[in-house]
Amino acid sequence: MSCSLCRLPFVPSPMSAAPLAEHLPPDDFFTRAQYIYLQSAVGFGTRVHGLCRPFEFTSPNMFSNFDPPLALTVVWTVPNFTYVMMHRVCASLFRRAMHCEGDDFLAFKILSEVENVMGPLGELGDAGELRGVDYANIGEKIDVRPFWRLGNDHGRNWFDYEDFQKSPLNDWLFTRPDTMPRFFPKVENKHIGTIPNPDELPSRDDPLTTQPLDILRLIVANLDAPSYVRLTGTCRFLRAHALTTFQPEARRLVLALQWALPTSSELAKMTATEESSPHDGDWLLYLSHAHRTKGMRVRRWIWAAACEAARVFEERKRVSPYAEGKNTVERRKFDRQASNMYLPPMPTSDTGLERFSDVGN
Repeated sequence: MSCSLCRLPFVPSPMSAAPLAEHLPPDDFFTRAQYIYLQSAVGFGTRVHGLCRPFEFTSPNMFSNFDPPLALTVVWTVPNFTYVMMHRVCASLFRRAMHCEGDDFLAFKILSEVENVMGPLGELGDAGELRGVDYANIGEKIDVRPFWRLGNDHGRNWFDYEDFQKSPLNDWLFTRPDTMPRFFPKVENKHIGTIPNPDELPSRDDPLTTQPLDILRLIVANLDAPSYVRLTGTCRFLRAHALTTFQPEARRLVLALQWALPTSSELAKMTATEESSPHDGDWLLYLSHAHRTKGMRVRRWIWAAACEAARVFEERKRVSPYAEGKNTVERRKFDRQASNMYLPPMPTSDTGLERFSDVGN
């Protein structure tokens, strides 16, 4: 009952008939919103009716979907087979990394190739892991395996919350990654009012800020996000331009951070998108929050895992019987299975985030 991308646990849904005691977190370990997030999953593959569907973890070893018109319960892991199950944001970011965010047959078909191309998911001590992904050496190099305890049967592994509480990771790793920074379409007066107009600042004699504005624009246009934030925080002159003149540069940096932007299933709740957000919005504030909040730190860590998993997938697919353009027995069989299992999403169904997006922190 671990996510195939972040490797953190799912928690039992209230619909669980007989949840394993070890699967339950200690009292008050999670907020209500955290618990709801962690009980929810997205599962995909050619054994899932519809190819990609939302689920809830029904301990000890099942995931269930109670939405009409087709209620569905699957046994998560048995000898020689484990379903791909991911937390909602993990699934959304993985789909972005795989370039298949749409809720259509082609997108679901690409997702369903994962178990065939990458091989059967791990079992027992490696339960739920995607083959070939070096989880412990991705991004911030966080290894959660030491907190997992091996159960006495498939699906009975459990996460040692008490041991985890002693780790520095306890400060942030379970922060919900679906809490995005607020985007302000205009710089608020309380921010810009503390900084005078750059032209009204006293004369300067340093070699950087005395450069023509066009030169400064060229300099900031070639900076990465950390360098940009550090540079614009060095003096009031650059800070003033960062809040006004350079906002398009902060926008460029934000839009380059795929993990910092809402996925297609989050767009209804967000405004910081390339299509709808103005160039003069407060992108500097959004960029700052994207690198400072715990939830976005979790999101950045998940994105690193998603990119690595997508890279391994593409690398293996090129030399597999499922490569594009190959007319193999395996490819034809997979195409038939995918076509037979596909169900167009219901207008009110979701395969990502919508059902719980209104839950507070």
